[in-house]
Amino acid sequence: MQKLNYLRDRRVILNNNIHIYLVNLDNYRERFKKFKEILTVEELSKARTFYSLCDQERYIVVRALIRIVLSLYLNLKPKEIVFVYNQYGKPFVLRENKCSLSFNISHSKDMLAIAIANRSIGIDIEPIKHFNNIDEYIDIFLDMDLKNDLRLKTYEEKQEIFLRFWTIIESYVKAVGRGIIYPISNKMKNIASLHTRVLVSSEMDFSTDVLYSFKKIQITDYICTCCVLKSFDEFIIFRDDNLLEMY
Repeated sequence: MQKLNYLRDRRVILNNNIHIYLVNLDNYRERFKKFKEILTVEELSKARTFYSLCDQERYIVVRALIRIVLSLYLNLKPKEIVFVYNQYGKPFVLRENKCSLSFNISHSKDMLAIAIANRSIGIDIEPIKHFNNIDEYIDIFLDMDLKNDLRLKTYEEKQEIFLRFWTIIESYVKAVGRGIIYPISNKMKNIASLHTRVLVSSEMDFSTDVLYSFKKIQITDYICTCCVLKSFDEFIIFRDDNLLEMY
């Protein structure tokens, strides 16, 4: 297996570009023992707090992959990266080197998404799943215009559209650096409903307002949305075949 050359493989974020890494964690489980070598004592201690061995391994793989990917941009070895957290638990890279890099992660089941930009960014991924009471969720959260749009949709379509709505909310609050506050405000519901309508009712895969842009990312069996401050020029997506040789 070719090892990562930190200088040769260094990557740079251009001003208005966004980099997204989509990783199937199953492809890396066999390496979790090696991945432990690049985690901190605190991270390894946190891994041991998970009850099942499977969850411990998943945590180790996720943390290691985050470090490996970020090392491409920071000119640091994975273990040298230091994280700090805001009051809501959002991680940031310690900026002793005045780095403007921002990142966010989301993982669900065996899929990990890492978003990287030079400004505020958030990402959320959710598995497509069956809701026993999807109409109740729609009635509680969506605005009237979006509810009307869903009247003639199938049950499966309603589920996917609601998940798009939800990933818009999650990615937004992660981009601004705080958690979801319940009950969700009507303003937030209206904003998310508006962008949901754009993303599901047109051929465009992004929706933009004055402050933020939302991009839907295609992943089989998942709904994924990324939110970034202001507009963007290009989303560059790296998948497993781009990442397997890195470490």
